[in-house]
Amino acid sequence: MPKIKRHNADYDPSASFQKSEVIGDIDAATDAIKKFKATPPKDCRAFAALLILPTRK
Repeated sequence: MPKIKRHNADYDPSASFQKSEVIGDIDAATDAIKKFKATPPKDCRAFAALLILPTRK
């Protein structure tokens, strides 16, 4: 859902958003960033590897 909101915010001039909804989305993003920063470095490296390496078939 956030991806759709971002697309609409960028490309749909008629899109509108409730302030409370935007604040909730910002809070959720902030919480996710804090949790990621608290993740052990070895787990962050494993996550980065999953993002950059091709998946096996």
